[in-house]
Amino acid sequence: MSTATLLFNNKANEYIPLMLQGSGRMNVSKAIKTMQYFNPPSVSLRADSKGKQASNAVLFNDDKNPVDVTLTYWSVGRNTTCDLPEKITIQPKSQATFDFLVQSIEGCEDVLEGIIFARIGNETIHLPLIMATSKIGVLRRISDLRVSKPVMDFSDTLPPTITYKINFGSFEKNVPGRDVTSNFSAGKIELSNADETLGMIAFDDDMQVGYYHKQWNGHDFEDRLFAPDGSYILKGIGLETIIDGRWSVINNQGDPPLASINIKNSPLKQTPFLKLKTVPSQPRVGEEFELRFLCSPFVKTEEVKFDFTWDSTMMEVTDTFSQTAFGKTSNDVNLDTRIDNGSGRVSVSLKPSSAKDCSGKVISFRCKPCNYSWVGV
Repeated sequence: MSTATLLFNNKANEYIPLMLQGSGRMNVSKAIKTMQYFNPPSVSLRADSKGKQASNAVLFNDDKNPVDVTLTYWSVGRNTTCDLPEKITIQPKSQATFDFLVQSIEGCEDVLEGIIFARIGNETIHLPLIMATSKIGVLRRISDLRVSKPVMDFSDTLPPTITYKINFGSFEKNVPGRDVTSNFSAGKIELSNADETLGMIAFDDDMQVGYYHKQWNGHDFEDRLFAPDGSYILKGIGLETIIDGRWSVINNQGDPPLASINIKNSPLKQTPFLKLKTVPSQPRVGEEFELRFLCSPFVKTEEVKFDFTWDSTMMEVTDTFSQTAFGKTSNDVNLDTRIDNGSGRVSVSLKPSSAKDCSGKVISFRCKPCNYSWVGV
């Protein structure tokens, strides 16, 4: 086990959980040739009431020369720390024992994992650590939901990091030659206040089991800003598919993990605005084009009304429609327009139907040039 190749989840920038079957790959050549190894090859601990536990490890040297060993620690999930010596020396054909102390971060629960790495010259071996806490309960799809600092301050250049763990999956990715670790899951992290759920900070139906660390900039998972200043709760929710392909919440895993966060200096204090652009930005002579009016995505806007006028000899408006900022047809708002190409005027009224407000909506005019000398705006 000391010489196995540990698998790394590049999407999450984290090692695969050690307790997951297939989290390591046997390296036969290294196992045969290595002259240093841990014995026993792993350590299991039980945390005390303060979330810590002391133990020791034995490192063997079968070489005929002494070796200097550099020790480092990786917390799988960033939820533990480990005090251990930085360097030790092992004499030829001998062994060395070193002590270490594992401490869990306050609030972390379930089974915590870490790895002690021992570097000898150009070679590295490792010792997996698994520590059970006193808070072990029902194993939920999502657990260990934490925020690195209690405030999301938009004036801060270093935003908080949201950490959560996917413990098990509901399906395997249907790809040829998939590894046994191809255990994938679906889940979301919601942001809510005392009255309602505002939206999702994270959502993915292609999450590999393990830890995730998301640096949060105050936007939802579609990169839209959606929360003013205030106190909020983060909630981790596991999802599973039902027959018609929609995602439903798993209801048999107890209470979801929660974390608190405050938002400060949110740009939602800004005044609403409309932003105009042409698509394409520089139409060719005689080419039809769109005028798109973007309603500010940063501010809740209950209703939008405006008149747009132009020189009627230059163009005419042939159609109007509403869409999202991502170019999809918007069916959750009511768009009422009155087009008068003779006088060069369009009167617009946009109201939400099933949507909460008009923020982030796009009002589009499909236009046709009348005078070929027109070259765009």
